[in-house]
Amino acid sequence: MKLLLVIICLGLLSGCNAVIGIPTDLDTQPWRTLYLVSFFSLLFLPVLSIATLVFSIWQSPEFKLKLEKYLYKSLLVFGGLWLLTELSLPSNTNIRVDLFFIIPALLIQLVAVFIAILMANKIDNDNKPISN
Repeated sequence: MKLLLVIICLGLLSGCNAVIGIPTDLDTQPWRTLYLVSFFSLLFLPVLSIATLVFSIWQSPEFKLKLEKYLYKSLLVFGGLWLLTELSLPSNTNIRVDLFFIIPALLIQLVAVFIAILMANKIDNDNKPISN
């Protein structure tokens, strides 16, 4: 919950373009650093999720159930980072090459969450008692 509040506050802070002033050039504004950090975090998050899923193959069922909850939260983090990335772009941005990387990263993250859901459902089905 605290992480979600921090992400919302960062999104609101980056959305204060009307008060601070919309950056016209990313090279002279501190927004460039904010944009780059959030952009590369967006690309790293699915890689980390897939690596954790692969690692979970050799772990206990309890770890897999916890992983499902964390991957749900990672979707919120992904959305917050994407909001931060979008709000920190200058208004004169014409070509959006970054979307060619962010949208596949979002799809990979969704697949990772879907796989975690399937793994958790399989564990739940295996632990159900068999009724006669």
